[in-house]
Amino acid sequence: MLNNSSARPVSAEPLPASGAPRAIAPAFVARILSPYQPTRTDYLRSASVAGLPDGKVSPERDGEPIVITQGRYCIPGSCYIQSTGHFNAVEFLICYNQLAYVTFGHLIAERQLDRLPRGRVSASCRAALEALSIETFFANQLSSMFILKTETRFKRVIDPSDFKGELFVRSVFYRHGMLFTDTECRFTDSSGGEAEGNVLLAYPLRTC
Repeated sequence: MLNNSSARPVSAEPLPASGAPRAIAPAFVARILSPYQPTRTDYLRSASVAGLPDGKVSPERDGEPIVITQGRYCIPGSCYIQSTGHFNAVEFLICYNQLAYVTFGHLIAERQLDRLPRGRVSASCRAALEALSIETFFANQLSSMFILKTETRFKRVIDPSDFKGELFVRSVFYRHGMLFTDTECRFTDSSGGEAEGNVLLAYPLRTC
């Protein structure tokens, strides 16, 4: 459990006029990653927002991600084995987790979750999302986000010393008081290395 703060943190820079990705504040990223710091597995070096929800739903946009975030990573050494020299399955999930935590922490801090498309959100769950605070997220970060299903595909070897990741939120739905989020992720490096996957997340919303 993380130490709560009564002050609402600033999580991102203002969106540039060009609509280019905006950086998520390094201090905010560091706080999200604080559970990883004692084991030196805080691999996410920076994060940015490339797309946010606008509350609209239309047939021609059904295939578009609701949210897109990006991250830069560096893995200086393996946390559980001698260096393999390449990005592996364990590191895939650690890096996914870190960008996912930052993504949803940012959405909560910036009150973006309540802008999810209205056609996909019940009235009771929208009220629960509007009441969800960043302090609650920090306090329950490790215990309240569940990975239900993963699929990973490694296409070309990735250099773990410098690579980037992207997270795409494809859909959000509610069942039995849980917020379910269908996501995709992709990791690449400058030499053409690539890995991708699909992850289904769940987060309890007890008032739904």
